[in-house]
Amino acid sequence: SQNSLCVGRDDIARYLDESLKEVKHRSTFLLYGERRMGKTSLLLQLTNSLGSSYLPIFYDLQSRRMTSGADAFLYGLAENIQDEMSLRGIKVRNLNSASLKDSLLINENAAYDLFNRWFDGVEKELEKAERTILICFDEYEILAEVGSFSINLLLDWLRSTIQNRSHIAFLFCGVRTFDELGIEWVN
Repeated sequence: SQNSLCVGRDDIARYLDESLKEVKHRSTFLLYGERRMGKTSLLLQLTNSLGSSYLPIFYDLQSRRMTSGADAFLYGLAENIQDEMSLRGIKVRNLNSASLKDSLLINENAAYDLFNRWFDGVEKELEKAERTILICFDEYEILAEVGSFSINLLLDWLRSTIQNRSHIAFLFCGVRTFDELGIEWVN
């Protein structure tokens, strides 16, 4: 039986499914619209709507814990990925929270480097399992307002991930377009 919250949204799920099948280039998606339109409900239903080759990772950025610093952001993302992969029977080593926090003592870039080394292992497991992660950032524009870590480093990391990781895709969900957030979001 179809969930009444997703009636009329099957076309969006079908579009995502078809676009994600592009093997050579994973797409990045932007789902935007007014509040209370069902965007979050759609994200939460993707596990049921997309094929079994995809692992939607829901990341609610309204939780200030998730955006209190680069380490919290990356660790929260890692936790969500680890949990979803575990549910699907895909083993991946855990990212150590203390190591991530310690890397910030060097600089913020070191935290991204540590995360990327962990992410290399995640991608190897995804390749073996023939799966793709779709990281869904709900209320993504909150990232533009966070002053506790560098938005430029985050955007650089996102761009690098989009360009270099074939088993990772992103869906940004919110009320504004990238253009509305500023030039750094569209370059």
